[in-house]
Amino acid sequence: MRDEIVEIPIVKEDYRVDSTGAGDAYCSGIVSAMVMGKDAVMAAYYGAANASFVLENVGGQTNLPSWKRLEERLKSQFGYQYK
Repeated sequence: MRDEIVEIPIVKEDYRVDSTGAGDAYCSGIVSAMVMGKDAVMAAYYGAANASFVLENVGGQTNLPSWKRLEERLKSQFGYQYK
């Protein structure tokens, strides 16, 4: 871990319908990314992207994205290649 504070920007959703489950989606995105070998900072980006999808539908489990959709959203907003 680094000894610095890193600010993770929001990942903009296409539209906002309901925030139910967004915090849970953020946490599960972080854990999933870390299981896939991402470092803590990159995992936080994945968490933010996961939460952005949940905001777009009613209910916390109705718009969970695939790994590919997460990476596409991150790339479109930040221009990074996520691997």
